[in-house]
Amino acid sequence: MNEKEKNESKIYKDQDWHSWEFHDPPFQNYHSSPRKHHPHHRYHVPFNPLIPPPRFRRHFRPPRIPFTNEDFQNIKNFMILNILNESESGITGYQLQKNYKLPRGTLIHVLDKLQDLNYLKTHEETIEGRAQKFFQLTDLGKKYLEDLKEKWASRFMILSEMAPPEKYGDPFHRRNLRLKMIMDIKDLSEKEEAIDYFRGMRARIRKYLKRVKRKENRLNKIKDILSELIKVIENMDKFNRDQIIELIEKF
Repeated sequence: MNEKEKNESKIYKDQDWHSWEFHDPPFQNYHSSPRKHHPHHRYHVPFNPLIPPPRFRRHFRPPRIPFTNEDFQNIKNFMILNILNESESGITGYQLQKNYKLPRGTLIHVLDKLQDLNYLKTHEETIEGRAQKFFQLTDLGKKYLEDLKEKWASRFMILSEMAPPEKYGDPFHRRNLRLKMIMDIKDLSEKEEAIDYFRGMRARIRKYLKRVKRKENRLNKIKDILSELIKVIENMDKFNRDQIIELIEKF
């Protein structure tokens, strides 16, 4: 190996070939007078078998965040309002914290904010000698909840496709949910409490079945509409975009 080959071999060994991703290829500095190139053309580098081909610059782009801070706030509002909406008599902050494992600081902040916006109202009851504050939805809060449902329906539907409730929501076939059920039962002290617990679970299943039936009917209607659209397009002598748009607007 002559002196020139030794020098080139040393350049090859000493070079960090994995650091080019966001920089110009380092070997640009080791070739004399590289040919000027058009900004849209690739670098001109003399061929050398001892030096691997260049990995051209990539522009770094940070990954897109699927949810904004406002979206996360909306989700928290949605979850808490939806829980409160299921109880006609209201729920205390302690019950929300205990039953749904919500962080106390976050919960108090969200409840106070929703109350300031007139989405929640409160009333006090004395239970076992202690005054307890119950939270309930106002009419404005119910309207806000419906707005959130409309906004998030499509996103939640995508999540339900990614994690189907029939697979991941079955308490008898998911170990973590079974354990939660067992822990809940350990907190009960009377037969009536256990009956109420499982009746509540059964009521949720019935409610879910009704939702599934409504969803099935809605999907069947959409399927019929799509079939009709397909039939119209198939019978067209010539593609007519305006006619398709007109049909979509009718549906």
